[in-house]
Amino acid sequence: MFPTPSMWLPEAFRHFQTPTSPFPLHNYTSPAPMDPYPGSPPYKPTRRSSKTPYKHISHFPADASDTEIDSDTDATHAPDFEHFPRISVRMPKHTAHSLRADQILILPPTLTALKICLHSQGPKRTIRAAVAGDMRLRDVVKQVLPQEYLRDARVHVKSRGEWLEPGSPMKVSDIAEMGRFARNERGEVEVRIAVENDRRERREYMWERREEGHGWEKGVGGRRMERMMY
Repeated sequence: MFPTPSMWLPEAFRHFQTPTSPFPLHNYTSPAPMDPYPGSPPYKPTRRSSKTPYKHISHFPADASDTEIDSDTDATHAPDFEHFPRISVRMPKHTAHSLRADQILILPPTLTALKICLHSQGPKRTIRAAVAGDMRLRDVVKQVLPQEYLRDARVHVKSRGEWLEPGSPMKVSDIAEMGRFARNERGEVEVRIAVENDRRERREYMWERREEGHGWEKGVGGRRMERMMY
């Protein structure tokens, strides 16, 4: 038999007491609960605003949790990207059109500096470019010249005081190796692109080069190269 709550009350044991009982019963009231903080102001419950989102207790890590509050996984702030500065550079039109304002252009850490001289019907022009070493030289020419001039373009690289015509599949890193002994004061590899529209202009161009002390020579395997002697 389990005791009922009424059995624990003083009135439940009153019939067992006698006038000479050493433990007489008295009517009493339980004391009021003591305030653990006697100096604190009275507690006033506050009503949470409906605009304030409710935060569940599970959102906060426990004391024994292995996750720290200041860890990178709990950080909610966006990275500042201080190591991506904004600069003003020129690039090919189709590359510029394919980029968005919120994108970052990532290139190899080491670029090859090229000084490209354009020879065509118009005035001579010079372009300075920074090119990735894995890029092919003909792909560089395709981005420098318009499409209608690519068929008649001839490319030469300055190496050891001479202008040499490199092979077609050569990369920019190979061009840099060819011109490493002929870099100018700015550390650039010099490249010349000549656009010849027809055979007559080509003969006139070759004749002008001969008058200046230059000539054409046929290399091994039928590859033509122009040598400029100093």
